[in-house]
Amino acid sequence: MLLHHLPPKFAAPAAASLAFIAMLALGTVQALGIVQGLLTGALAYMLVRHLQHKADAEQRLSASQAQLKQRTAELTHQNAVLEMITHNAELPDILEMLALLVEVHHPDLLCSILLLDQDGQHLRLGAAPNLPEFYNKAVDGLSIGQGVCCCGTAAFTGELVVVENILIHPHWKNYRALAQQANLRSCWSQPIKDSSERIVGTFAIYQRHPAAPQAAEVLLIEHYAALAALAIERTHSAEALRLHDAALNFAANAILITDLQAHIVWANHAFSELTGYEFEELIGKQLSKLLNSGHQDSAFYTELWSTILSGKSWHGELINRRKDGSLYHDETSITPVRNRHQQITHFVAVKQDISARKEQEEHLKNLAFYDALTQLPNRRLLLDRLVQTLASCTRSGRHGALMFLDLDNFKPLNDKYGHDIGDLLLTEAAQRLTACIRKEDTVSRFGGDEFVVLLKDMDCDHVSAIAQATGVAEKIRTILAEPYRLHLLQSRGDIDEIEHHCTSSIGIALFNGLDASADDILKQADVAMYRAKTAGRNRIGFHPQEQEEALNGCEAG
Repeated sequence: MLLHHLPPKFAAPAAASLAFIAMLALGTVQALGIVQGLLTGALAYMLVRHLQHKADAEQRLSASQAQLKQRTAELTHQNAVLEMITHNAELPDILEMLALLVEVHHPDLLCSILLLDQDGQHLRLGAAPNLPEFYNKAVDGLSIGQGVCCCGTAAFTGELVVVENILIHPHWKNYRALAQQANLRSCWSQPIKDSSERIVGTFAIYQRHPAAPQAAEVLLIEHYAALAALAIERTHSAEALRLHDAALNFAANAILITDLQAHIVWANHAFSELTGYEFEELIGKQLSKLLNSGHQDSAFYTELWSTILSGKSWHGELINRRKDGSLYHDETSITPVRNRHQQITHFVAVKQDISARKEQEEHLKNLAFYDALTQLPNRRLLLDRLVQTLASCTRSGRHGALMFLDLDNFKPLNDKYGHDIGDLLLTEAAQRLTACIRKEDTVSRFGGDEFVVLLKDMDCDHVSAIAQATGVAEKIRTILAEPYRLHLLQSRGDIDEIEHHCTSSIGIALFNGLDASADDILKQADVAMYRAKTAGRNRIGFHPQEQEEALNGCEAG
């Protein structure tokens, strides 16, 4: 009986050994008796068992070596898949490689990988290289739900679903004919989950005969499903990063990221366009050294840094300098970025060029507060500054003065040569007036040929303030009386230039912030101006008249 269990290469030697032993045993029995014969038989049995065990061990060793060789090859191929994932290969290529690996190393199995659709309610074909095309088309778009084949159920429950016999299982009632046409008899489907345990697809194994997975096959499915999850998540992350990068890089607003010392670590295309610096010129450079225009003082930046280093966002307007030296206005928002330990590591700044808006605002401001012809402050701005000066005089005890001026010989020029020439004279008069006063004082065109001069921070002593105001007024009266040489826009015969003499009548109202309102002071100066004009023009008049008389008395004495 033992000879039947031996491999052919051991059977013949064993038979010969047994025949020889049998002959010896017969002789021994005859010579030594029954006891010695039994011992010899036992030795023969032990020899046959030894040969059988040796054959079994060699067979197991051969199977182990083959299994090890297959496992080594499979691991090598899996490493190739990991390389594809690391180097951001296309997801369909990675999934097809995974499916083929399963089928190459396990020839009885057919693999299908389905991916969760964007709607979260269906599964889309990811890879199934050796399943029939008609079958793949039919399951592309499979609904997710309990009892919808193996894959729809696995995606719904989040658990491995095993169907040993498709032809009799209720999960396949609507797809049984399709599976039968594709010659599929069993299906095991493992949900594919990302690192956050969210379902992203299914990994299914089919066989052409009814079967249930062994423990090793369950581990196989789980392992390949994990590889698929890694590929899917890495691809989704790479796509999200690509979209984020595209969104930031092609955003209309300039965006940059700096470290805690304001060194630039990243900037988008809009920032390069705004500043004139190429990306390579920006990286590693300190932001303030590149853009600082000097228009913001150290106190401004101290407050800015105090805000963002405390973890708060900062929003404001800056005047910065481009690479070519030109200035621009930008509206900036700076937000701190924290790590997982809530420590601030970087700052993100979003900048919008508002230079055009600032120019428009300045233009509107000029229209609202400045005279279009002379660019001097208009009546509205003068009144505002007069109110401020009154408040300042009240606090300081100093005097201020308001002068109302009217050009004495202006109308004949307009009548004879037209308003264009009159405008030339008004512009020249505005320049002469501005040259007569301090930077902190104001010259305003009130309308027509009327100008107003506002003097602030004069002496506290009333008489001294009268003398200061009179000195400025005399300077103005003298300079305005000098001849005006005006070039005609169009020649009149042989005349390209005319000379015109134009004096001024000046009315002055002194104030210290306690005695009158802004409107009252304007009226007082206007009254004094008309009194000077009535008295013969090219004169200075004071309000009240007693001040003028007192001053004249001082001058006469």
